[in-house]
Amino acid sequence: EPVNVEVEVIQTTQQVDDFDLPGVVEANSVVKVAAEVDGRVEYIYDGHAPAVPTQPTSIATTQPQTAAASVPASAAASTPASAPASAPGKLEGVVVDKGQLIVLLNRELLEADYIRAKAQADLDVRDFERISQLIEKKIAAQQELDQARTKKDVSLATLKTAQARLDRATIIAPIRGVLNRLPVSTGEYVAPGTCVAQIVDTETVKVAVNVPERDVPWLKKGQSLTIAYGGGDDSPSAQTGETRLTGNISYISELADEASRTSRVEVTVDNSKHILRSGQIVRVTIPRQVLENVIMIPLRAVIPLENGKEVYVVRDGKAKSCKVVLGFFKGDRVQIVGDAKGQTGLKKDDLLIIPGNRYVSEGQPVKIQPSSTTQPTSAAT
Repeated sequence: EPVNVEVEVIQTTQQVDDFDLPGVVEANSVVKVAAEVDGRVEYIYDGHAPAVPTQPTSIATTQPQTAAASVPASAAASTPASAPASAPGKLEGVVVDKGQLIVLLNRELLEADYIRAKAQADLDVRDFERISQLIEKKIAAQQELDQARTKKDVSLATLKTAQARLDRATIIAPIRGVLNRLPVSTGEYVAPGTCVAQIVDTETVKVAVNVPERDVPWLKKGQSLTIAYGGGDDSPSAQTGETRLTGNISYISELADEASRTSRVEVTVDNSKHILRSGQIVRVTIPRQVLENVIMIPLRAVIPLENGKEVYVVRDGKAKSCKVVLGFFKGDRVQIVGDAKGQTGLKKDDLLIIPGNRYVSEGQPVKIQPSSTTQPTSAAT
């Protein structure tokens, strides 16, 4: 007596052989801004520009054009529009631009050093010019000129050092980013090397993922990958509630980890909307290859045997067994790559038995029943 079965028409499709791995979001750069000179903290960024220090009158007219004895006008005037009109105390967690003044150290001793170096340099320059004129008149000895030149060069170098130290009392942001931490307070003394600010750039982020060494050859720098996060399920195939972004591979480690046999891969992602946060876990889809004319069937149609796996199809009104070899999985479907001889026992337009496949045997008559639930293989992408 014929057995009632439901079937699915086998179709060939294009399939992407890919897999998902967890990745960790990292900031593009984390900069710890350190003091380069010692001094007492007089100002910490609070949304308002500080008062410009008074320039010593003794150097106001003789200071070189390249000197910056006072706070740079750009730093003094650079206050982000997002800063509040009245912000008591230091601000953390706000965006600062490159060049923004963030910490100002006491400058009194540094200005005194500059004045002393400038005065000595002016004197030595005048001495050198005077002796040069005497040499032209053959009144002074060449040795005196050499000594004057040496004193002048040393004085100018000392002046340059004093100017650089004075400039470094004004600490500015080296990059644009979020002012994540200000670990010092007004009135605190800092020494060279003391961290006074931490700036984090998250407008572009890196997603670090450890890829098994056997899959690394499928990847290349510049390749586009899909980043997903916020899924409603912890399984790799979860799609509910996901947000997807794309990024490009910017780094592939040449060395694999000896313990895990994985290589670090970094994917650069535009995060100008600040959607991703440093430390967030995301899912990265790694494509291996694009396959053409692939047969994908429901996994429930496969019957495990002691020495392999089989499926049943309907041919001439009877059930026919086909030994199959499985490939990759995608959702509830599996790729059929062939049979034990390397040839797929399934063909396009075959009628694959799904419900009822465990109640038939080779050559048994079957009766196909209509089904409203069975979806064709071409729908599985």
